[in-house]
Amino acid sequence: MGVYFNPKNESYTRARNSRIFIDKTGLIEYLNQRLSTEENCIALSHARRFGKSHAAGMIDAYYSRGCDSSKLFDDTKISESPDYRKYMNQYNVIHLDISSVWDFHKEDLVESIHERVCEDFQKEYADTLNYDKDLYLLIQEIYSRSRIPFVLIILILFCSMKCDWGIGAPVFTLLFIWSNNSILKKKIAFIIPTVLFGLYNFISCYGKLPIETCILNAVICMIGMGMSGICVIYFYNGKRTEIGRSFSKWFFYIFYPLHLLIFALIRILA
Repeated sequence: MGVYFNPKNESYTRARNSRIFIDKTGLIEYLNQRLSTEENCIALSHARRFGKSHAAGMIDAYYSRGCDSSKLFDDTKISESPDYRKYMNQYNVIHLDISSVWDFHKEDLVESIHERVCEDFQKEYADTLNYDKDLYLLIQEIYSRSRIPFVLIILILFCSMKCDWGIGAPVFTLLFIWSNNSILKKKIAFIIPTVLFGLYNFISCYGKLPIETCILNAVICMIGMGMSGICVIYFYNGKRTEIGRSFSKWFFYIFYPLHLLIFALIRILA
């Protein structure tokens, strides 16, 4: 129906038509189990390029009343579920990609989101709603009329721009391209981001903590990047190893989610 309210399934259709398609519909079966429960607010945290937008497009296609996805999920994992058809295209979906609004509406983010969603509401409900109301009140009113539940998908990708890696990664990439095979340039390529990283961490706590603590925090944060520079410049010969390739690949695929799980368990049990 709209861009934000009951979106269509074009995004997931493109994914299904791609030469490389990874079936992540097992997530939908998990979500179906959480519908109509008190555990229906789910946060999914991933690093960049780990498929958050893909998952959101999949959820759009499955739940949104703005499209017919009856054939789109055939031969996927969710099609094996006994409740496969029960929830498909039966929900009012609101999909908010905050990053697409943030770039141009930093000062009036909330107002801009309200305006865009209401424009989609108007296509469906014309002038039967009071669009001056807060968004949550409009959602409540629509639900009270139709008794059709809502699924809200909110992508907050713009938050990563506030993180150190959102700043460091582009700088690192450009400097390594510039350094080519020059040892001197590689040293500079490590020194500049390391100093910037330390400065970033110093500024982030300046005024909140004693100056000595801020300096110590910055130095500690720089150690990891500095040591990686020493390893690459003085101990790496520029050739891929023939030993342990598979181990290195799968170790880091497992390490990233596993260490987050350990932190979560520590917080829960502590």
